[in-house]
Amino acid sequence: MREIVLTQSFSQFVDERVVMSKLDLDVIFFDESIDAKYNRYTFRLHSIDTPFLQQTHGKHFKTYVPPPPHTSDLDKTKEFGYFNRFPKLE
Repeated sequence: MREIVLTQSFSQFVDERVVMSKLDLDVIFFDESIDAKYNRYTFRLHSIDTPFLQQTHGKHFKTYVPPPPHTSDLDKTKEFGYFNRFPKLE
């Protein structure tokens, strides 16, 4: 946990939480995801509402498959190598 707390991403997340606007969808998603998990794993008489997670507009139902790379402008005389692991840098 110490390593996570020391990261710049965590620091930015905390900063966003402090000055959170009502339209900060990343923070709302995070909060409601925690609430939904809490609702699933604890016995409570009343669960915490998660209206943001219940919305259906904006959800992606189709997987986008990108087209293959355009290679016509590459130098055909050069050979491209494939490695079993990342090559050692000098």
